[in-house]
Amino acid sequence: MTERDMEELLWKFPDKLLNEPLEQFRRQPSSQVGRADLIFKDRLGRFLVVEIKKGILPRGAVNQLVDYYGMLKREFQNESVELMAVANSIPEDRAIACLKFHIEPREISEKRFLDVAHEVGYELESLREIRDKAVRVDLDPRAATALSRQGLRQLGVNRVERAWYFSPSGIGKPAFLAFVNAKGNCSMRVFDAEDGSFLGRQYAGGDYREAFKEYVQGATSVTVARQPNLETQCKQQLPSLVLAELKRQRL
Repeated sequence: MTERDMEELLWKFPDKLLNEPLEQFRRQPSSQVGRADLIFKDRLGRFLVVEIKKGILPRGAVNQLVDYYGMLKREFQNESVELMAVANSIPEDRAIACLKFHIEPREISEKRFLDVAHEVGYELESLREIRDKAVRVDLDPRAATALSRQGLRQLGVNRVERAWYFSPSGIGKPAFLAFVNAKGNCSMRVFDAEDGSFLGRQYAGGDYREAFKEYVQGATSVTVARQPNLETQCKQQLPSLVLAELKRQRL
């Protein structure tokens, strides 16, 4: 995941990453002191300037945001301006420095960005580059060998693969496991085999067969004629028809 991916996701889905509804105002506006990453307006009409950094928040981010504060106040003298620094990791000393300048330090892990990307169907910039390169060479076998083996696997990133298993004791009790491969990542959702209640989920990179092989081994493959939407229809419990179909296949 690149810093541009993080910026794109935060710009389009601030409610999912910052847990508050925000109105888009400006993105990468040019000024005498540089370009602020994102500027929103919150529900109270205040400006929120967000600086995004991949990895650890660098020392210079604090000064950048202070400059962007001046940029915005010069244009909107009577408006309230809030500042936020977003990074995958923010050292405690740097967080204290942020607070001294009235900057909210917000840690958002790369995994959380990946989870949101998976949820909304966003294709990462690195995967787009792999796909576009393959298109340019028209997937000629000789040219394709120049791509990494991992990259070639990721060319199928738009294909979503779903699978269901019955595990008699893999989690300590009988359960149905729902696996999804999508966009180079995978997930596992666990449902009680008796009443279909949702018990939890895990995310990982790569193929579910490798990432969750300890759960797949010893489990029995089962099928669902019509796949439910795991995000909306299975949030708390499996739909009754799906549960009945799965229970009929238990050994």
